[in-house]
Amino acid sequence: MSTVRSSGMSHWEELSDCWNRFWFAPASPLPLCALRIGVGACLVLYLLVLSPDVLVWMGMQGMVPPELYQQLVLGSDPVNRYAYWSIFNVLPSNALVLAVHY
Repeated sequence: MSTVRSSGMSHWEELSDCWNRFWFAPASPLPLCALRIGVGACLVLYLLVLSPDVLVWMGMQGMVPPELYQQLVLGSDPVNRYAYWSIFNVLPSNALVLAVHY
């Protein structure tokens, strides 16, 4: 059984050609620009919606205080210490939480 197609290209050559056309052919940057603008708009919207309640969610006396987070998520297992890392877990005050958020 031959791997050469009727056009004279093997499967690997055809795959390589498709790969190069996909990644290296000139294309319009408009879809990528639109995607970046959309993702940026979603991020700004998320931050605006979170802003009034940032201390409720991530503050020292918030929904899950740091001490309770340590017990529930990390427990006594040192392997999980960095599995659920967040910048808000290392901030010692509400003022720093607000400063990092804004």
